[in-house]
Amino acid sequence: METGIRFIGFYLVSEVLAYFIFKLVRKKYLNNYGSKRPMWNGIIERVFIYLCLITGVYHGLTLFGALKIGTRIKVDENKISNDYF
Repeated sequence: METGIRFIGFYLVSEVLAYFIFKLVRKKYLNNYGSKRPMWNGIIERVFIYLCLITGVYHGLTLFGALKIGTRIKVDENKISNDYF
């Protein structure tokens, strides 16, 4: 129970901090903010990584890395972005 509460607290603090840092970086380097889709994808990815680390499911990290690398591979002109995972 205590581990779960610590996880939620750590996750919320880190997400709020990351949100403001990335917002400042995007404001400085990108005049057009663009889509918020990558922001939500990043949040979901970090939740998955945190859960894998806390629960000790280290194979999940291997799966995550393989999906990120695999979606960057471009065969011919069929471009696939890693925003899907």
